[in-house]
Amino acid sequence: MAGRRVVWAALLVAVLAASCTESDGGAEAVASAALTSSVTTTLAVTTTSVATTAPPSSSSTSSTTAFEFFEPKTEIELCLERAVFGDPVESDYVLPFPAGTGYTMFQGYCRDDTSHEEQVAYDFAMPIGSQVTAARAGIVRDLREDVSDTAFTSDLNFITIEHEDGSAAFYGHVMQDSIPVAIGDEVEAGDLIALSGSSGRTGEILHFGVSRIYPWGHHTDTGVNFRNADGPLNRAGGLRDGSFYRATPDGET
Repeated sequence: MAGRRVVWAALLVAVLAASCTESDGGAEAVASAALTSSVTTTLAVTTTSVATTAPPSSSSTSSTTAFEFFEPKTEIELCLERAVFGDPVESDYVLPFPAGTGYTMFQGYCRDDTSHEEQVAYDFAMPIGSQVTAARAGIVRDLREDVSDTAFTSDLNFITIEHEDGSAAFYGHVMQDSIPVAIGDEVEAGDLIALSGSSGRTGEILHFGVSRIYPWGHHTDTGVNFRNADGPLNRAGGLRDGSFYRATPDGET
């Protein structure tokens, strides 16, 4: 806009100069007017230039500073976000061992001092040969049972069961050659699916965890409690580390 003003001022000067030939006084008046117009236009352009080069506001500086100090969440923080438990009375799951039996859950979820730092899962202390039952009805999707319970290896025997909503339960460290079902078999909650073992250098335990999808993906595990668990819950509604849990007959409280 300032550039256009300069052009129009120049044209005005030319027209006035042509029409004011009667006296030198008229020419001087035209020259004076042209000078005034030029100075005014120059000042306007300078003012506009200064305005457009003003320093950034404090809000922009604050935004940059906040971004520079952003820290990503830790694995434990992300794990705890997934560890959401509903009302156990409304749970789709029962404990993964027969009614009337009970075991200690010695290692829970999202702990920085155990192998469950980024896992929403439970480890039950179970003697080798204890019965492992389906925590929910579903279809057997994967299994392994050829690893010795005394072998010093990270490999482990396991069974994975997919449920009707697409979620899947994982039962780990089961005993060698103890799985009575095959891939593709349908099972009901409470059905025998394996015997507990110690494959995978972990001691005599049953590892139990649930994923929102099958097959499992990174950070797809989710919180689960059990409608037939007789034992204490933590503030979040999950099982409490070091506590004993007895499986009541399904449907009883």
